[in-house]
Amino acid sequence: MQFDKQAIIGMIRDPSQLEQVTLQLPDIVDREQHGTFRRVSGSTLGSC
Repeated sequence: MQFDKQAIIGMIRDPSQLEQVTLQLPDIVDREQHGTFRRVSGSTLGSC
């Protein structure tokens, strides 16, 4: 499953996480490739 980076940025409230996402993630984020980010950030993308 893939997500647009801007959609992820729109869900982040913590400024330090926002900076991390902006710098580290590509424009299109593959949930399986970026699973480590998901665990670190506490994101629940794709769990719905």
